[in-house]
Amino acid sequence: MANLEHIPRANNSTKRKHQEPNINNNNKKKKIWPTHYEKQELITADQYSDEEDRLTNLPEPMKLHILSLLSLKQAIQTSALSKSWVSSWTSIPVLTLNSGFFFTCSLCDFDKIVTKVLACRDKSVKLNKLTFSRGGISTIKILKTVFSYALSNGVKQVRALIKGSRNGSWPDCLHNTSSDSLTRLKLISCSEIRCQFLGHRLALFKNLTNLYLENAIIMDDPDAFSGFLALEKLTLYHCCYKDDNLNIRASQLSVLNIMCFYNSFDRCELSTPKLRIFKFRARTFPVLVTPPQALPVLDEVVLDYQGSENRKQSFQEMITMFSTCHNAKSLTISMYAVLLLSRFWKELVKHCSPFRGLKFLKLDEDGFGKIPSDVKDYLLQYSVDAIISVVYIEGMFGKNFLRNIFEFSF
Repeated sequence: MANLEHIPRANNSTKRKHQEPNINNNNKKKKIWPTHYEKQELITADQYSDEEDRLTNLPEPMKLHILSLLSLKQAIQTSALSKSWVSSWTSIPVLTLNSGFFFTCSLCDFDKIVTKVLACRDKSVKLNKLTFSRGGISTIKILKTVFSYALSNGVKQVRALIKGSRNGSWPDCLHNTSSDSLTRLKLISCSEIRCQFLGHRLALFKNLTNLYLENAIIMDDPDAFSGFLALEKLTLYHCCYKDDNLNIRASQLSVLNIMCFYNSFDRCELSTPKLRIFKFRARTFPVLVTPPQALPVLDEVVLDYQGSENRKQSFQEMITMFSTCHNAKSLTISMYAVLLLSRFWKELVKHCSPFRGLKFLKLDEDGFGKIPSDVKDYLLQYSVDAIISVVYIEGMFGKNFLRNIFEFSF
């Protein structure tokens, strides 16, 4: 048996070193070792503290940029992050009021939210863009609240999308309130709506350069657009034209987009000496009436005919429109326009091409390669060096929508 006396024994100091704290010793202070979960909580709390400091110390421009990427509801919720974020959402330069983001609220409650948000906004900070989107039939009160705020606070861009107006009109403040800051105005309604601010002879929006109207009722008034002294781009999308006439008198207008797939008009009078781009899509062609030597700087013409290729009246209307747009350097025509010209080829050969300096002829993919020689010879009679290219088609209204041609963007 081994002699236990030769085994070295640990001294008292070594023994105490490896022993757990004596919890029964009342004379010594009790030590409590943190558990694994308590350590995790401590680390998490430190992380939250660091993140809060980072959020608090963000530069104000970066805060506003982040908030401008969020929906209004999300932007308001950031006020709970820290004290420095409490009122940051009231200074964002881009404000979107969309009832779709408040789907749990009724439209009546949404109107109250809009009114309160506009009242709480910091008016010392310029609002660059205001978007108002609402389902249901909008009341006169809420429309007046939104547009009055935009016009009186120097908003540069206003975009409104509604299902309809209770009185069938955009608010009165649009034709009795002026704004020198407004540069872009986009008004979209799912139903026909009156635009009483059109035809106003006073220059209420003298710096407005871009106007987009959808389902607007446009009266036969030669001064419908003359009040917009700086207007450069005009888009009319499915508008209703009273008396089947459209008058456009705008000295600075350079881009004109007209799409009237459902509502057509017979006569269009243009007094636009600086017009460079003209895009037209319809089932029939109106008679274009212009002053002598009109459209001197016209560069690009897009004609997307969507009617029947057996309609001789449309053939005559297209030939007349070609004559009015004879200064164009680039011509884009749809497949149905090519079919219409080829259908009446015997009449076509009797006409001389009005295009003297055509440089580009663009056809859709179905028309390209199948274009009859009579149509090609007519269009390029005096432009033999013109470059022929293809425009691909994508269906918004079936296969015949010209992609990348009709860009009704704001």
